[in-house]
Amino acid sequence: MNTVQKPSHSFSPARTILAAAIAALMFSQAPAVLASALIADLAGNQLVGPLPTGESYIYAPNNAPTDIALSNSSAHQSAGANASVGTLTTTDADSGDSHTYSLVSGAGSTDNNSFNISGASLRANDAATLSPGDYSVRIQTDDGNDGTFQKAFTINIVDDIAPIITSASNANATNGMAFSYTITASGGAMTFDAAGLPNGLNTDTNSGIISGTPSQAGMFNVQIMAADAAGNVTTNALNLSVVKATAMILLGNLNPAYDGSGKSITVSTTPEGLTVALTYNGVSASPTNAGNYQVIGIIDDSSYAGSQTNTFVIAKAPLSVQADDATRAYGQTNPIFTGTITGAVPADNMSATYDSEATPTSMSGTYPIVPSINDPDGKLANYEVALTNGTLTVTSMPAVLTIESLPALVQPTNRCAGIIMDHALITLTGEVGRPYDIMVSTNFTDWSVLTNGVTDTNGTLDYMDWEVPNQSQRYFRARSQ
Repeated sequence: MNTVQKPSHSFSPARTILAAAIAALMFSQAPAVLASALIADLAGNQLVGPLPTGESYIYAPNNAPTDIALSNSSAHQSAGANASVGTLTTTDADSGDSHTYSLVSGAGSTDNNSFNISGASLRANDAATLSPGDYSVRIQTDDGNDGTFQKAFTINIVDDIAPIITSASNANATNGMAFSYTITASGGAMTFDAAGLPNGLNTDTNSGIISGTPSQAGMFNVQIMAADAAGNVTTNALNLSVVKATAMILLGNLNPAYDGSGKSITVSTTPEGLTVALTYNGVSASPTNAGNYQVIGIIDDSSYAGSQTNTFVIAKAPLSVQADDATRAYGQTNPIFTGTITGAVPADNMSATYDSEATPTSMSGTYPIVPSINDPDGKLANYEVALTNGTLTVTSMPAVLTIESLPALVQPTNRCAGIIMDHALITLTGEVGRPYDIMVSTNFTDWSVLTNGVTDTNGTLDYMDWEVPNQSQRYFRARSQ
């Protein structure tokens, strides 16, 4: 028995399918083809020949689809071209039917142009170009037997593409100076943030501007972030270099005087309170000795840099030595000389000695008392020395005139000797090596030089006077030159 379906009709109820005409077509002889035959059910559905004779025919009607289902109703922007939305399936009483799907116009077909169907898959043409939100499409299913069904669907495009940060990945700042950097991003960035910023900088989350005045220097690995309205976040690294700010150094007390202790300069900075490392001729220890030193001050701080060079001069201390005056008589040894030393640092262990060239046999007169300094520890170079001599006064020895081996010697008066004789040996005793004049007078008023000379090593000078017989009296005296 043959089953015949009429593609162009849907027959029901089945009990009307077999009409009387069918029975007329059933023969036992060899089949023949009827040139014309008509079979109709009670609903008016018809089956038209030609039909072979001798066969049995049962008419099975087509059932149209009654619903369409979509396995998923959203697509992500990140899926890009031909992004899959979901798989279409049809509800159809005819389980053996195959269905094709198409986008059709009608209610709910507003966004058909943004989508396509491949087989049973609904796809977005390019999800990346679609704004996030809801879209409407109308889809028809066709069972291939003139049975169709249409339905509108709402498709949601999900924003899952994070913004792309486009601002520079490196930035430079100076500690203590105003700084500004803007986080920029494509892809609908709405909010911004940054982590790991140095002290003094903050982020405006709406504009993406990082601004402020950094208060610390160094290299900072800052994480900058941009987020869109859907909450998609992108994070990039920003290498932020904050260089040290320039600070000023003022060096003071550059000209102290030597006093035996270590000398240091004074230091002030702008801004105040910064640590400064000092060296004097390359050495960190404070110098003690007088002299010139190159002093260098370098700021030691994590946020500030600066240096200053100057000349540090430790002046020599004044040191004076004054020898005291002294007096002695001719022929005596020199007394112990004294004096005063002023300005010496006690710890430098310095003292003064005093000396004179005068000897016991030096002629009467004045002689310098010369001071000198004893410096066992080698500290004298730290002083500006002033030596002042004292004066040694050697009082004169009275010269004595004698007449040798002659009587009638008149008592000497005022260092004079008076005699009456025919001749006389006059001996002058005085200072060794001193020149003297032996003078003569007849009236004790008018004096003339009889002779002169220098005493010998015994301090004597002899003269023989042969003019005595020619004078009633003669007076002699000695005079030192």
